[in-house]
Amino acid sequence: MRDRIREWCVQLGLWLARYGGWDEAPIVEPYTKQLADAANKSAVTVQVIRDLQARMATAATVSQPVLDRAGVLTRDADTTLSGGEAKRHQVYARLIKDFPAVDKRELALAIELALFHAPKEG
Repeated sequence: MRDRIREWCVQLGLWLARYGGWDEAPIVEPYTKQLADAANKSAVTVQVIRDLQARMATAATVSQPVLDRAGVLTRDADTTLSGGEAKRHQVYARLIKDFPAVDKRELALAIELALFHAPKEG
């Protein structure tokens, strides 16, 4: 009985709305600009996320064991070698032997980070 009364009330409300000039078509005109802006913002957000994913895929990350080993090797590098590049090459060769499955770009970055964070002499 309650559902039947509710249905009659809805029908009465719709009849009054139509009698008052209400059209059954949805009114979207004032909101078209807001909908378009929301769609544009959504597209921009999706593009920003895709750009970040692409940058993250190509960015080199250094795992902690590689970074720790690079720090030890750069600290203990042979001091009899005259140039810094020779020392870098020595550390790089040792890292390649210790971590053969790791990307070479990651190894080179680990060396640079270890040198950057190494205590300065003098």
